Amino acid sequence: MGIACRHLNVILCVLCTTALPSHASDEFFEKEIRPVLARECYSCHSRKAEALKGELYLDSRKGVLEGGRNGPAITPGAPETSRLIHAIRHDPDALVKMPWKLPRLSDATVEAFVHWVKIGAPWGDDRAPTPHAEDTGPEDYESLRRGHWAWRPVERQEPPLVERKDWVLNDIDRFIVDRLSKNGLEPSPIASKAALIRRAYFDLIGLAPTYDEVQAFVHDESPDAFATLVDHLLSLPQYGERWGRHWLDVARYADGDLYFTFTYTYRDYVIRAFNEDLAYDRFILEQLAADLIDLENEPWRRAATGFLALGPQRRRPGLHEIVDDQIDATSRAFMGLTVSCARCHSHKYDPIPTEDYYSLYGVFASSVPLPLQPAIGESSAGPEAYQKYQERIRKRLEHIRKFETKSYVDLLHHFRSHVGDYLVAMFDNEMDRGLVNRDFYYSFRVDEIRFPMVRRWHEYVAREAGKKDSPFALWHELDRLNEDAFATEAATLLGKLREQLDAYEKEWLEQDKNGDGITVSPLPFNHRLIEVLAKGQPKSMRDVARIYGTLLSKVYNEWVAYQAVEGPIVGNLAGGPQDLVLKESPDPMDEELRQVLYGPGTPTTITLAEGRFYIDRRREDRAHFLKEFLYDDIQKMDSPPRALVYKESAVPHAPRVFVRGNPNRPGKSVPRQFLALLTEPNRKPFTRGSGRLELAQAIANRDNPLTARVLVNRVWMHHFGQGLVDTPSDFGTRCQPPSHPRLLDYLAWRFMDESWSIKNLHRWILLSRTYQQASTTRPEGREVDPDNRLLWKMNQRRLEMEAMRDTLLQVSGLLDKTMGGRAVGGRPTRVGSVNRRTVYCRIQRGALDPVLTTFDFPSPRVSSEQRPNTTVPQQALFFMNSPTLLRYAENLIQVAGLEKIESDRERVRALYRQVFSRDATSDEEKLALDFIGGEEPVISGDAVPEPRGFPEEVWLRYAQALLLSNEFLFVD
Repeated sequence: MGIACRHLNVILCVLCTTALPSHASDEFFEKEIRPVLARECYSCHSRKAEALKGELYLDSRKGVLEGGRNGPAITPGAPETSRLIHAIRHDPDALVKMPWKLPRLSDATVEAFVHWVKIGAPWGDDRAPTPHAEDTGPEDYESLRRGHWAWRPVERQEPPLVERKDWVLNDIDRFIVDRLSKNGLEPSPIASKAALIRRAYFDLIGLAPTYDEVQAFVHDESPDAFATLVDHLLSLPQYGERWGRHWLDVARYADGDLYFTFTYTYRDYVIRAFNEDLAYDRFILEQLAADLIDLENEPWRRAATGFLALGPQRRRPGLHEIVDDQIDATSRAFMGLTVSCARCHSHKYDPIPTEDYYSLYGVFASSVPLPLQPAIGESSAGPEAYQKYQERIRKRLEHIRKFETKSYVDLLHHFRSHVGDYLVAMFDNEMDRGLVNRDFYYSFRVDEIRFPMVRRWHEYVAREAGKKDSPFALWHELDRLNEDAFATEAATLLGKLREQLDAYEKEWLEQDKNGDGITVSPLPFNHRLIEVLAKGQPKSMRDVARIYGTLLSKVYNEWVAYQAVEGPIVGNLAGGPQDLVLKESPDPMDEELRQVLYGPGTPTTITLAEGRFYIDRRREDRAHFLKEFLYDDIQKMDSPPRALVYKESAVPHAPRVFVRGNPNRPGKSVPRQFLALLTEPNRKPFTRGSGRLELAQAIANRDNPLTARVLVNRVWMHHFGQGLVDTPSDFGTRCQPPSHPRLLDYLAWRFMDESWSIKNLHRWILLSRTYQQASTTRPEGREVDPDNRLLWKMNQRRLEMEAMRDTLLQVSGLLDKTMGGRAVGGRPTRVGSVNRRTVYCRIQRGALDPVLTTFDFPSPRVSSEQRPNTTVPQQALFFMNSPTLLRYAENLIQVAGLEKIESDRERVRALYRQVFSRDATSDEEKLALDFIGGEEPVISGDAVPEPRGFPEEVWLRYAQALLLSNEFLFVD
């Protein structure tokens, strides 16, 4: 074994400590840590705090490191000794538990803080932020766009003239050799045909060529042999599986839980889209808005909006987290922008104001997933069974609809019958102590105060100031009184109004009795309000709020009783079912007050969809329980495949900026519209429903400078191991400029000019001399350009997890090439597990197979721009000790037919052809025979040598050694 391993260059076991690059570390802080500090801590631990607690500042890295009266808050790299971690964990020995007198932070948030401390507590760049829209005019965006290469328009580039015309195969080579010449470098010679076919196979379909395929290509002397090979590979269905998996990394794909059983239909959509070479601009439109465009009677395309549903869609993630994930994935995947960094404050580095974040928030918050996704295929059940299945589903949906409608009606009843509680809460200390900054959405009992509704009342009352015909005109009249003498001044004012009201009512009764007509009331305020306020004798505005609330609730209850004469109230409830038309209150004064609870724009006029913000835990749990039955039926094997489809809300969400990202502190209103950076000065708000289709069209627009560049760079990265831009999902000001900016624009322009065809892009790249270079390292190249950014040679690359596993299955004769369908269970690297390609194996967001992560499989929790490339002992240990590898080796021996071959030398040759798709050299044969047990005797004449037998254990070890060799796991 030792001799064979030395010959085969077994994977080097190098222990390395990996850490996030500074760019990613700062981004992690901005996205995961700073918003929590701002929301939970700054009210007591910042320079703006009214009363600093514990002498501790948490609004700067210096403050965190220096700490307060108890010492440093954190020790970078050591979360277990950091006081801040103990406090937010609520450890028993913690000096204090934080947040103070509030619920503990979620486990995910605590773990984010632990990770942040572990990686050194990065705090981001302290340089002055980039100017943003709130302090610059539209003309400044012009200068900002000119100042950064990625935001300037894509321009058509003429390939440079070069002297090495003999080396050039297409225009890509002209750009490459031009840069090499200017740096005193020569390109590498072309790779061998055997290396080229292996490289092309793995790049395009993720599988190895067979021995016969290699031999046919090597002996094909036609000048178009490689072009023919590329076209053949692009036509294979395995191409979509390979390149679809690359996109699934970006789309943060994971197989669904109970609620999202049909995520696999999105995976199948992506694979099919790549195989059909769907134009990339259309690919974008379908993923963001397939439900809003004509799909030409192709129901499979409806699955495209699964892109929006792949985020943290678990039982109780919170609407804000879902929308934030959608904004983050969309901006990174398609435009290389980190828009979600503007959730709590304007983007620190790029000109993306927080207003633009909430403009996009309004777009995604205006769409909701359908409770029952539409079928996009046939059921495997018979007609009678399927009809029963459909009836069962219909009853489940009807039950859920009735429960949600009743919950909504009950919620409105609570808001309207407890108005006094909400108006009084406006004057409670909670509003000042910052408790309103907490996200309470899922922690209420039915009768508890919802602080977001308190905020809505606060803003509504403020908006009513100055409106003489408003029921709150008298409120504001009282609010202008001297606070210290409020009781006396209020009694005087209300006494005069009551006297005027009595005089008017006396006159009214007299005129009505004589039939002389009724004089319009001279009082500017609602009569009933005057009566109850004068009787209630308020001593403060808090008393005024209580009296207002009591009266409004009484008017509401009287109106409900009045409707009961005509029948039960089942409709006309501000966005609810419209089963009957309800009557106005018979008294005009009561009707005026009732409109405070029912009129447009009033706090308790919320839609059924907006009710999601206020649902209590008990009802939310009940809804979940009912949906469990529905989804349990949906995921039965006889259920047809379904698409994760979104639908437009009946009333689009009107977004408002959340101050510091806190949904309980809504700020100014913003329209649903695209980013100012890419549209000013001609930006216009979206007008069609949610604006999702308009957003998709803006992203896929030829004038968008980012979309084509980002896609071209991703494709280039997967062919060369590194992109022209080394941060594929971040083209902002912090990324390094492209290594070949003119080439990037040339490819982006040509890509758009040729119908956004990704397959054409592959052809341009693979048929270039640049791609076909050998991977041999040369001293002069390593000295001038050690990272090979100028591409003076091809980069040698290790196979990704999927290509490695799929090829192990392929050469051992176990690979099942069945395409599509539900994810297959079991760990893909476990003995006796499934043998389909890895792209079809179940990927669970919260429980990834440890072997997958060992080989750098990305986390499906977020959009992954590129995979890390680590070398750790666990990788080599897996190949040397895993029972799975032994199983592959056993099957390799069988598929190679070693037991039927009598000669050891022929057995070695058979293994080399099966594993490496080539013949073994004489030296390799000699080393192998030494390992197996010595050279076979040379027999002269007609003598026949005695059979040496088949020592299975030895051959098993030798087959395993071949499978863990560098030649098998790397591509030149």
